[in-house]
Amino acid sequence: MHELEQKRFLTSSDLELQDMRDTPAGFFTALTMQGVADETLIVGKGETRFRIVLQPGNWQFNAYELIGKDMFEKPGFLMPAGMLSIEGERSSAYDATRLSPIPGDIVLSDGAWFIAASETTGFRDTFFLGLWAGDRIDGSASRIGFKAWRMTIGEGVDRRVVCERQAPANAN
Repeated sequence: MHELEQKRFLTSSDLELQDMRDTPAGFFTALTMQGVADETLIVGKGETRFRIVLQPGNWQFNAYELIGKDMFEKPGFLMPAGMLSIEGERSSAYDATRLSPIPGDIVLSDGAWFIAASETTGFRDTFFLGLWAGDRIDGSASRIGFKAWRMTIGEGVDRRVVCERQAPANAN
């Protein structure tokens, strides 16, 4: 699996208390009875929203459409998309127009960031969701992919890493 490293220290100004069914786009951590964090990206546009699983396991980087009253009705906290920055690691960059990204890769196309995710229905094809608009990527646009990336919040000395994906061991 492609490991993500989450940083656990945040300030109250970084967070909003939410229920996942009402959550706008952002980085969401659901609180569970067992004390295990259920961390996810929520992306979406209008009525269509997707949940992308981040924690390691069989479902990492799978996307689930959130529809109405959903099985993901969990309380938790949100770092809103507008507060987050995405950074791709230069040494992990590749031409995503010619090489196919795998789930978990981040892709920059026409100035917008997308994440490659697996669909959970049908043939489990890889598709791209816009961070944070939920738009699908234009197939004709030039794209730069990153195997390693991180999400940060804040600026300057107050900047903190929210989560980070290291390049998979078998990445070229």
